[in-house]
Amino acid sequence: MLSQVRRSFSRGRHARGDVLRGLDLEVRAGEYLTLVGASGAGKTTLLRLIAGLDRPDSGDVCFNRASVLGVPPVDRGVALVFQGEALHPHLTARANMALPLRVRRVGRAEIAARIDEAAAALGIQGVLGRTPGRMSGGERRRVALARALVQRPSVLLLDEPLASVDEARRRAGWDELRAVHRRLGCTVVHVTHDDQEAMALGDRIAVLGGGVVQQVGTPTQVWERPANRFVARALGRPVMNMVEGRVEGRVDRREGRAWFVAAAGGRLAISDAWAGSLPDGAPVGLGFRAGAIDVAGPVEAGGAEPALHGVVLDVARLGDRVEVRARLGDAATSPDNAEPAGPEVILHLGRGEETPAIGQPIRFRVRMDGACLFEPGEFGARLG
Repeated sequence: MLSQVRRSFSRGRHARGDVLRGLDLEVRAGEYLTLVGASGAGKTTLLRLIAGLDRPDSGDVCFNRASVLGVPPVDRGVALVFQGEALHPHLTARANMALPLRVRRVGRAEIAARIDEAAAALGIQGVLGRTPGRMSGGERRRVALARALVQRPSVLLLDEPLASVDEARRRAGWDELRAVHRRLGCTVVHVTHDDQEAMALGDRIAVLGGGVVQQVGTPTQVWERPANRFVARALGRPVMNMVEGRVEGRVDRREGRAWFVAAAGGRLAISDAWAGSLPDGAPVGLGFRAGAIDVAGPVEAGGAEPALHGVVLDVARLGDRVEVRARLGDAATSPDNAEPAGPEVILHLGRGEETPAIGQPIRFRVRMDGACLFEPGEFGARLG
């Protein structure tokens, strides 16, 4: 567990000020926790603090509720796999794997047994006599992982181990890591900038931003109920659409509904519970995933029906769905019928829905079971 951890780099060429700003994070025993964040968010710094390679400016790092700030790295029961493998180029794979065990004064027979066990588990028996320069990238990655596994750690730390791997091999790497976790049952903390990787591997996901953990939850929880705007736009390809507007307080009590009125034009019915105690005209953002929409038909049909509207900017066919990029607003009211000035949104149309043409107006409704309201600001909290 990390409690109120602060770490800053305020000196030298690479000074960045506060990287971690009172960060709290609890990692459960035996879980696979993925930590996702942009470059420079402090992901590697956090791993180094857990491993004992760095020390926080303030706060505490605890294992089983006992502080380990005074415990050297070699005695923490932690193994760290670096992004760049960090293999000694003049040593064979076997010698690289043996090195951390020799530091711990493990006997030769035990070292040999552990190396053979890890090599068999990862399918690298054939490269044990090779130096890193005679291995493929995937083989080097598996040797680096095996070097960590021979230590039989209670906590395995992975620093973007698949960052430089192509898509097909990355998915194979996911299978390897899941299998390793099932076999060992140890606690894994895996940092990545790839949100798909985080969701594919993690029992839980922690989203890091602004120097703190913005949300921790299962992949489903973080995807469907992001804690704030930052989290909403941290996961997904495409990210969650965000449309600014306001809540209209004119509530029809018979239906228990209020209205979200988009700044770019159009409105949608929302539940009275969503509106909560917000005053009439309160600014909010409506967040929704690309597939959480229903096309409402052409503009001229049913003009009074609540919907958002815009103009199609681009259309791409993606297998069983069509991705539409549109800009909200009404081109008919723009000067010289120019492109409307509202925000861009990405919409996914399913089978059976008519594919619009570029430049064509489009109207759509948002399915509210797949949407959220947010307060204003970069870290505006989810409402309701």
